[in-house]
Amino acid sequence: RRVFGTVGIDLLLTEDRSAITLDATDPLVSEVTVDGASVAFLNDAPELRIELAQPAAAGTTLRVEIVYAVDPRPSNSPVG
Repeated sequence: RRVFGTVGIDLLLTEDRSAITLDATDPLVSEVTVDGASVAFLNDAPELRIELAQPAAAGTTLRVEIVYAVDPRPSNSPVG
């Protein structure tokens, strides 16, 4: 059974960036927006590379939203 979701992340850049890289092993990403605008992305497990529409300076805040699907499966976890 596939689960669909959207996650929002508020970022404060600590250095100038033209792209952002997040850990993303399993999700099937279908859309990424930055401050409400669709942007290009590459889902290259274990990372998700998000291209910013224009370079952003250190100190800039960004709202990143990621639309995804995942096929849940059991796994062993030391925390349950």
